Amino acid sequence: MAANMQLATAAQNAACNAVVDALDGGSAAGTIKVYDGSQPANANTAVSSQTLLATFTLSSTAFGSSSSGVA
Repeated sequence: MAANMQLATAAQNAACNAVVDALDGGSAAGTIKVYDGSQPANANTAVSSQTLLATFTLSSTAFGSSSSGVA
């Protein structure tokens, strides 16, 4: 089996737009939070002893639609 996976442009755009939509936050602003300390094991592991260092608030349209898999 080949180890060189390739995605069609439509699939790249769909994946990119899904991430962008999550960051945009829909009608409300999305946020990106930066913490110190060790990274949790995965995205489902709660933040515990890490200290919040900064919160970046994004507008509801922080990114445009993707083109060639790039927003």
